[in-house]
Amino acid sequence: MNREKIERMNKYGIENIDYIDNIDDIRFIDDINYYFLLYNFIKRTKKHINLVQRCWFYLWPNPNAQITNIVKQYDGINNHDVDKFKSPEFNIYPYINGVYLINRLYGKKLHASPKLELLMTEMTDYHVKHSSHHPEYWDKNLTGNSINPLDKDTPLLLVDATEMTDQAIIEMVCDWKAVSIERKTDINTWAMLNINKRWKFNSEQIKLISMVIHELRPVSILWEDVSEDLCL
Repeated sequence: MNREKIERMNKYGIENIDYIDNIDDIRFIDDINYYFLLYNFIKRTKKHINLVQRCWFYLWPNPNAQITNIVKQYDGINNHDVDKFKSPEFNIYPYINGVYLINRLYGKKLHASPKLELLMTEMTDYHVKHSSHHPEYWDKNLTGNSINPLDKDTPLLLVDATEMTDQAIIEMVCDWKAVSIERKTDINTWAMLNINKRWKFNSEQIKLISMVIHELRPVSILWEDVSEDLCL
């Protein structure tokens, strides 16, 4: 990476640039715009992690003893989505984030190259299969791509999540809550559209999901007011 590119990254306050691998091979926009996307990816992901952690700690202590006992025995929340800042995820997620921001939040239509679209789908699939707060991580019989290339929020197949632990389920619901706050959508609607349609859960897991959604109801904050500073 040449000095000019390093100076551009430093301008946006971005550190640890050594783990960007072969990014020029997949670039579909000019360098200045790329670093703008990179800056916004880091900013948005930090805010998301902060909000997930905030939801998690809201549950502890909690009048519901079952939830409190699960939460206090788990420190995995410290690592929520940190792999997005490491290779290989860091190589592609600035693009995934950029397309999301432009298309969903700003109502525009950004069409990446077919090569990049494939890479984004593959990396999203990689992320959910390597992160325990996603049901795909727990389906050991899952082969091939699990992400709908046309709309990653639309089910492509039914994933078996029945082996998912209680801790992972609570982190998953905190993740859902954080996304619902950013998108200004209803977490209950998301659960209804996906439980046993995209992800197969057993009756006890569904009961736990419903309890956590209920306990997180009072969590109310505007996405714009969420800090980039992590809770931990």
